[in-house]
Amino acid sequence: MLLAVGPVLLLLALLCAVTRQLRILPEERVVLVTRRLLGLTFTRRLPVARDGRLAVTMRILRPRLSASDRTLAGDQIHTHYTVWLRGHGAIRIADFHNTGDPAGTRRAAEDLAVGLAGRLGLRAERRGYGLQAGPDGAMLAAPRRGRVAPLP
Repeated sequence: MLLAVGPVLLLLALLCAVTRQLRILPEERVVLVTRRLLGLTFTRRLPVARDGRLAVTMRILRPRLSASDRTLAGDQIHTHYTVWLRGHGAIRIADFHNTGDPAGTRRAAEDLAVGLAGRLGLRAERRGYGLQAGPDGAMLAAPRRGRVAPLP
C-alpha cells in the first residue's frame, strides 16, 4: 500500500514546496514570474498587453460550519478578493483574505489594482461584483455575475 501511495505523497510534497515570486517591470511592460523548486529556478517573461487591464474579482468562500446568516451583510466576513492582470492571459497578482475588516480588505485590493494600473498605463476594473448600500448605510460588496465596472 505504501508503495502505491508513496509516489503520490512525494509529488504532493514537491508541489507544496514550489514558491512563486512576481515582479512587474513597468518601464519594460513585462511581468516576471519566477518559480523555485528544490533549488531550481524557472522564470517566465510575460509581456503586458497594450489593451490589458487590472481586474479585481470577489468570491464569497463560506466555511462549511460557518455561523453566517446567509445575508449580504453577514457574508461580508467571508469575502476574498483577487487582483488579476488580464491581457493575453490572466496572471494572478495578489490575493486578499478578509482579516476582520471587509471594507478595508476590499479597499486594499482595489487600491493595489488602481496603483498598478496607473504605473502600467492600463485600466482598473471590478469584475463580478458591485457595491450597494447596506442596512446601516455602509457600502457592501455584492456578487453580480458578469458585471464589469471601472475603478475610479
